[in-house]
Amino acid sequence: LRTPLTALMGFIETLQGPARKDFAAQERFLAIMAHEAGRMNRLVQDLLSLSQVEASERQRP
Repeated sequence: LRTPLTALMGFIETLQGPARKDFAAQERFLAIMAHEAGRMNRLVQDLLSLSQVEASERQRP
C-alpha cells in the first residue's frame, strides 16, 4: 500500500507546484495517478479477501 500511496502523494505535490501550468505533464501525471489508485484498490481488495478467508478458517464448524 505504501508504494502506490507514495506515488500518488508525489504526483499530487508536483501538480500543485512545478506542473501547475504544464497541461501535458498534468495529463501524464493524472494517468499515472489513476493507474496507481487502481493498483492500491487491488491491494486493498486482496487484503480484504485474505482477511475474510482467515476469519472463516477461525470459525468453529
